[in-house]
Amino acid sequence: MQRAFANRDEQRTFRDELEQMLRRGEPEAALERARSRLREVAGASPRLSELALNTHPHQIALSGWDALAASILSAEEHGNKSVTAIGIDFSWPGHFASTIKNGKTVLDFDAQGGFTPVLETNYFGDLREVKFSTATRSDILAGYSASGSEWQGGFIDIDNLIGVTGMDALYGAVQSSSPAEADSAESDASVISACISAILLHLAVKRHIEAEGLPKPMAVLVGSNEDFPFFDAPVMSVDESRAYVRPASPARPQAPSQRAGWQRSEPPRGETQRERVRPERYEQPRQNAGSFGDSEDLAAIARVAESQLRHVRKPKDILPALGTVGLFALTQYLGKRK
Repeated sequence: MQRAFANRDEQRTFRDELEQMLRRGEPEAALERARSRLREVAGASPRLSELALNTHPHQIALSGWDALAASILSAEEHGNKSVTAIGIDFSWPGHFASTIKNGKTVLDFDAQGGFTPVLETNYFGDLREVKFSTATRSDILAGYSASGSEWQGGFIDIDNLIGVTGMDALYGAVQSSSPAEADSAESDASVISACISAILLHLAVKRHIEAEGLPKPMAVLVGSNEDFPFFDAPVMSVDESRAYVRPASPARPQAPSQRAGWQRSEPPRGETQRERVRPERYEQPRQNAGSFGDSEDLAAIARVAESQLRHVRKPKDILPALGTVGLFALTQYLGKRK
């Protein structure tokens, strides 16, 4: 069957074009462009293509939004910094609902082959590189590069507060197809379908904000940080968000990183995986370089440790949880040495 792309370079260029459309604020056009190209190779992967062509933004719903104000307040209180942006990302599916077989992570699909996406909610404050409280869309776009973004890993707090329903079938089919750069029409269909799932999440967040509003003016970013196709784009900048602000009295917040049982295990590394580190890039006085003398640092490590270990259910989960704590402590240490 004839391919949608002449070669891998053309395939990557197409993905880049879709991401740029999202960044310019054109998600509807990006969805139609992706579906138009998918129709050329739909026969190579009929079930996946059918799901990608017929899953619509209005069928997708977000959960946890009613607790967003409380989560932001909690992050601000414990991080001692105003939250000026949130990021909602597809994360590596193996973080949840997975088992280890023969040393490999195997996803636990439902009986119909569906899989609920794993989302991360990141809470950002103004950084030296990007001040979200005043940044326009153009300012935010200037913070992107081929390897990621200026704010990558620079969150105040992170959890899995926001969930998504209505796209399990498509997302499960995408994960089963293992999208990758390969020279076949079937691979083209898989790659385009993965792009469509990322665009649909972007559109779902946009539609939800338009319907339910935001608790405060802030930038909202949506991406797929640890999951192919690794898109990252602003749904809106702070100035664009003001029309949707609907202040509410938040419920009493919980401690950070405990609100929705967030946990992380180490994903397999690949050439397309973007680096996730948490350098200290906020504008604040530095303490003793290369040490953990700061009580705030120790408290942050303790919170991550508590969050990780409280959700350990199986022996196989212990080492990934400890690895996450160690990685967090290491990035804290390296951040102080800069």
